Amino acid sequence: MKWRELQAEQNSSLDYKVEVAVDVIRQALEISERPALAFSAGKDSTALLDMLRRFFPDKFNDVAIIYGNTGVEYPECLQFARRIACELAPGQFHEARPGRTDAAGFRYAGQRAIWQRLIDDGQIDEVLKADGKLVSTMSLERACPADLREQLVRDRQVWPAGSMMSYWWCCDQYGFPLLGKNWSKLDARRINVDTFLRFSQSQSEKAELLAYYDVLRHVRISQHCCKVLKKDPSERVQAQLGTDLIFKGLMASESRTRARNFLTRGYLFEGARRDYLDGRPFYH
Repeated sequence: MKWRELQAEQNSSLDYKVEVAVDVIRQALEISERPALAFSAGKDSTALLDMLRRFFPDKFNDVAIIYGNTGVEYPECLQFARRIACELAPGQFHEARPGRTDAAGFRYAGQRAIWQRLIDDGQIDEVLKADGKLVSTMSLERACPADLREQLVRDRQVWPAGSMMSYWWCCDQYGFPLLGKNWSKLDARRINVDTFLRFSQSQSEKAELLAYYDVLRHVRISQHCCKVLKKDPSERVQAQLGTDLIFKGLMASESRTRARNFLTRGYLFEGARRDYLDGRPFYH
């Protein structure tokens, strides 16, 4: 599909858009055994839920409603999502929540203290790769001297095992979700970025990336919270439910990226059908 064709679609009547949407939904339901709806209780996902319920009442009860409870939702939004889902899809509502850490780990301030101690003691090379990058966050934490470890524990610079990987955990470990996803090129922990900026020999010389490195020297930015708070929890619930297809209410008009995705995929359902026949879950 080309841009002018997308614009023509967007300028079409509401009746036409509903007709096309219903046809695509029908195709999806025909080849899905365990469909689900990504539900945010926003206008688009709520409209999609209503379409599934009105046009496909015989199959609607088989559609799982998955809501991403990131832990930072407005209370009113969370209450609204639960109420709407319980009214329109009783027994089908599932909340996807962030996971928890498997082991204890230091907060960023603690990791930074360990990092600086190893530099001061001339031992930082023991936790670096050949190109100057950190081997891993775990390798740094294991190298923490005993006296410093005791001090950091006293100062409560530790995330206990089983800590929820909340928004603030993400910000502490990875950085803040600023400037949009396109800017967040390094999906690494803050301490790894510190090491990269100071010791790595593989930094790019491209002007765009150098400007990005300059931003990172002032503030750590990351899109990792999207993965931890939304993507991973949703995929865990989908796996538990055996979901083989998930409906998402997205508008091509909302962003250039979404428009490009639609231009690339459009109404092409054959690719999805092939994925299904090959045993690969797919998304619409």
